[in-house]
This record gives sequence, C-alpha cells and structure tokens, in this order.
Amino acid sequence: LSASLSVFETAGLWEEALQLTRAMQHDEVEMNTFTYNALISTCQKGGQWERSLQLLGDMTQANLKLSTTTYNAAISACGEGANWIWALDLMNDMQQRQVDLDTITFGAAIGACAICAQCNMALELLSDMQSRQVERNTIVYTAVISACANSGETEKSMDVLAEMVEDAVQPDTMSYDAAISDCTAGLWE
Repeated sequence: LSASLSVFETAGLWEEALQLTRAMQHDEVEMNTFTYNALISTCQKGGQWERSLQLLGDMTQANLKLSTTTYNAAISACGEGANWIWALDLMNDMQQRQVDLDTITFGAAIGACAICAQCNMALELLSDMQSRQVERNTIVYTAVISACANSGETEKSMDVLAEMVEDAVQPDTMSYDAAISDCTAGLWE
C-alpha cells in the first residue's frame, strides 16, 4: 500500500490514489494519518486543491491527528491553486489546533501569496516567521521577492533581497531572477 501511494504521489496520479483508497475502504482497511497525508500530497501534485481540503475534512471527521505534514501538503495545494486565502485559513487552523508551523508551512503560504501577487501579506508572513523564530531560508525569501515583484513593488522586492543578505541567507539565481524581472518588467511594455 505504502509503495503504491508513493508511486501515485510522485506522479501526481490523484485519481488512481483515490481509487486505491476506495478499495481499502471497501475491504474495511482503516485509513490512517500517513495514508491521508500521502493522498493530500498526491492531490496537491495533481493540482486538486479542493480534494486536498475535502481529505483534510475527512481526517477531522475520522478523529485522525492533523500533523504539520498534513497541513503543509494542503497549504501547498491551495497555493498551487492560487488560493492564498485558503492557505492562510489553514495556517490559522493550525494555530488553533496547536499544530507547529514550520519553514515549509510559511514557505507554502508565502508561495501562494507570490502566485496571487499579495506582496504585503507575504511580507507580514516573513515578519511573523522572525517573531516566531522560524528559520527563513532562500526559498522563503525568494517567494517573498516574487510576491513583491508580481505586485509591481520593485522597491519592496529590493528591500527583501537586501534583508536576505543581512540575515546571512545566500540568494540564489532564482532570487536574483525574481528581483531583476521586477526591475525590467516596465522596460518591455
């Protein structure tokens, strides 16, 4: 079972994964947190953010533990579906349930903000990470730069790049590309 779900997850074959779980339920095999985490991640990779949220609800109804990994996959799915508000709602739910928020949690939510051009929210989340002493890495900073760039906030994206360097986080090619694309966007219009 684990191997099958892993293959489906890697390939984003969410329909096949759901069929397998239906067969499990038919055979009265109990689904656990690991199974749901794999399903949510498979749906996320298959672009099925709504199904990810449905599975999260199914877990709650089954009284299964919602872990940081569970939420991270659902938040990532919302981000890829350009649903930054749902991503933030899930973060709030994590806090209410006292589930730890980690770098991946914030990175996924900030990534959703980047896709949806929500610069100020991305900056707020970056600040929240610092106050909570959650590690801010290259991926997170680059997502914030992208959120600002996508919002047309050139000065803010440059400020984030400078803050990144001040915090001794090494920018990579994607960090610079995001900042540069913002600076040059107006030149090609």
